[in-house]
Amino acid sequence: MRAGGPRLRGRVLGPRRSAGCVHALGPDDRQQPQGLLRRGAGRGGVDHHLLVAPEGIRVNAIAPGSTLTEMVRTWEEHSPGLTDRMEAAAPLGRMAEPEEIAQAAAWLLSDRSSYVTGAVLPVDAGLRA
Repeated sequence: MRAGGPRLRGRVLGPRRSAGCVHALGPDDRQQPQGLLRRGAGRGGVDHHLLVAPEGIRVNAIAPGSTLTEMVRTWEEHSPGLTDRMEAAAPLGRMAEPEEIAQAAAWLLSDRSSYVTGAVLPVDAGLRA
């Protein structure tokens, strides 16, 4: 909050007079030590949204599900069948395209979500529902 807050203060995005930031919380963040640190930092930022909300700054996070990235494609090369297992675990039966996660971030940063702050938006095909 100390680093990001000053950069957002005074910035106005659209007629709602608010600025925002989004942090992605990965599903592996709960399983790896470095992930716990990243998750703690991201969740901590969201938890402190009340400190900057009076200045019109919205703070939200995205909790993405399995996403078909270049990294996952590389894993598939070394572990054939991995993406099939990941798709089978998703209630919608497929992995997200990176653009789908980006669209959620764009919505959170847009005026269409002008009354949303302190939220963690799951974009995970209903996996954590």
